[in-house]
Amino acid sequence: MIHAVILPHCDSWTKAVLPSLTGLVEIPAVSAAYDAEWEEHGHLRAAVEHVQAWVTSRALPDARCEVVQLDGRAPLLFVDVPATSGAASSGTVLLYGHLDGRSKRIREGWTIGFRAAGSRFPPRESGC
Repeated sequence: MIHAVILPHCDSWTKAVLPSLTGLVEIPAVSAAYDAEWEEHGHLRAAVEHVQAWVTSRALPDARCEVVQLDGRAPLLFVDVPATSGAASSGTVLLYGHLDGRSKRIREGWTIGFRAAGSRFPPRESGC
């Protein structure tokens, strides 16, 4: 039964989301705590700009999507998507996430069953 609900969305996921998500994972962005030269390397900025481009490409009605950065601080992506007609009275939803990955030191401890040791690329499995 659940397959009847999920499978129609797999093609959309595969074409609209997965390529961008794969591109994001390929950016070696790590927290400034693990990369003292994060600003010079530009990976955090690249990750933020990558996600900004994807969000903007969705053409969400009346959405705002902008990069915000204070001097000496990592950039962040601010996205504001207004409620759809009739939903504004339902309240506000706040989502938070981060666009940096794990340091090499942490990645090396991950199991081979999940990732090859030292790799930052996740395995792709069959299905959506």
